[in-house]
Amino acid sequence: MYVCVCVMFGTVCRLRPIIRRRQRLGPVVILQIGGNDLCSKDADSVVNSLIDILFEIRQKPGVHQIIFLELTHRVSTRRFHLRMGTASYNAAVNRVNTAMAAILAEFNSVGIYFWSHRERLMGINQLCTDGVHFSQLGMRNYWRSVRGAAICAIRRLRRGS
Repeated sequence: MYVCVCVMFGTVCRLRPIIRRRQRLGPVVILQIGGNDLCSKDADSVVNSLIDILFEIRQKPGVHQIIFLELTHRVSTRRFHLRMGTASYNAAVNRVNTAMAAILAEFNSVGIYFWSHRERLMGINQLCTDGVHFSQLGMRNYWRSVRGAAICAIRRLRRGS
């Protein structure tokens, strides 16, 4: 069974009640969340929230693996009236990604992994004119990256690791 949960204007606070209401999730959960949280919280608080929800999800029946997708940069933050400029936002993204990669490396044995998009989603030509959301090219590359994460997770499940 595979389940897709999408949260508009996604933040950890908006995702948490949805996760708590669901009795079961699929064996692999791929999570892309945290960028919008940086609009109102510092990087350390976002990392703590992300770790909390990852472990909450891991406790759900039937969940064997969670893949946390790295956060991506933005070219503009004006549209969202952020308390920080684009450079500050992107620096916070880098801090979250670095912290999550280091922390989650310690939890691979319990099925929680960090997935890097390998620079394919970091270029300006990957974003729409709003400077935040993916362009058609960016969405295609994002889809390929998510597909790669899913394939990797399924292979690990088949191997039993």
